[in-house]
Amino acid sequence: MSPSDQLTTLRPPAVAAAGSKIATRTPAELTKAAALLRGRMLTLTSADAPLLAPLLDVETSGMILTGTSGYEELKPLQRQNPGLLLAMEPISVTKYTATFDKPFRLSTDGLFDQTLAEFLEGQASAGAAITVTPTGFFPAGDADPLKEAVKQANIHGRDDTVLTMPVHPRWLKSESVGQLIAIAQTSIHPVALVVCNSYSDPLDEKGVPAGYRRFFAEVPAAIAWRTDMAGFEAMSQGALAAAIGELPSQRRGIVPGHGPRSSDKSDRSPHVLLPGMLRYARTSAMTRNWFASSAAPSCDCIHCGGRTWDSFTGSPEDKLAAHRHNLGIVTSMFNDMGSLTAESPKAWWRRQLSQAEIEHEALSASTSVKIGLPGPMKAWLRLD
Repeated sequence: MSPSDQLTTLRPPAVAAAGSKIATRTPAELTKAAALLRGRMLTLTSADAPLLAPLLDVETSGMILTGTSGYEELKPLQRQNPGLLLAMEPISVTKYTATFDKPFRLSTDGLFDQTLAEFLEGQASAGAAITVTPTGFFPAGDADPLKEAVKQANIHGRDDTVLTMPVHPRWLKSESVGQLIAIAQTSIHPVALVVCNSYSDPLDEKGVPAGYRRFFAEVPAAIAWRTDMAGFEAMSQGALAAAIGELPSQRRGIVPGHGPRSSDKSDRSPHVLLPGMLRYARTSAMTRNWFASSAAPSCDCIHCGGRTWDSFTGSPEDKLAAHRHNLGIVTSMFNDMGSLTAESPKAWWRRQLSQAEIEHEALSASTSVKIGLPGPMKAWLRLD
């Protein structure tokens, strides 16, 4: 079923009659945004958007533009890639901390302060298929700004709106995740969860992977946003969609005022998604730490033609080639997940986790270097 067919099937009459405005309290999973996003693996990107967009399937993927130039880039991208779902991520996701009085980052430069409805209308007018709220970062411990964001989005949002929810990892720990889920469940819009840590994997903290799994199992129409291979974890638990970042800084939330930072700013080599291992690794680090005395494995994906994992340099051509490789591996995994018949998504994902652990052990043995399964993957494997 195409997204347009899904929209016709899933959108209730009261919402369809109201156009883009939500006239009644529609369940989040039945909105226009949910119908358009259901079952998609999205790509978050910026400068490489024109080069990566032609590689995306219009039926099962989509592109989210980050940064400040989305309004100018959206319509040219639409003309060049008809039918591709396109949207913009507001910079508030990485630049603004929410408060109770102002959970959204809205302009105050005009004669009158910008409203949430006006902000969302601006995205729609620029050609976005879905509108995305300019929500700020929610530090741990204070639920009032979270509640207020949901309340205001419920009142002023549209049928095509996604409510972004950038949170501190502690919101996903056992003592807080129940409250986070309860607040998210009150949203009449799909909720895009962004877990934030400027300097490392925000899910690589004790208790957080379990809360992440629970969130997507219990919140209807939730989206894993600014994520990596954890997007597959979310979708295996019932997430509406996932949005995987092209760059490391787009694969996690950023705490406003804190990064991101690089340990070596002179190292421009790309991060490559390693087939079967459920992890990204910087090519220079692989050469230095893993393959100093042995050859790296080669990749037979449709973009690589047998080149080795660590052969991508920091040149613009090689960085683009690495991004194409990464997108190709994600697409292959997603197609595999989508073609399931007898096996459930949960069982499929557990098999990926188990195989990834075996692949790490084999690589460790062949290189004589201990290479451990990433913490979140290990936690999810042990939870089953």
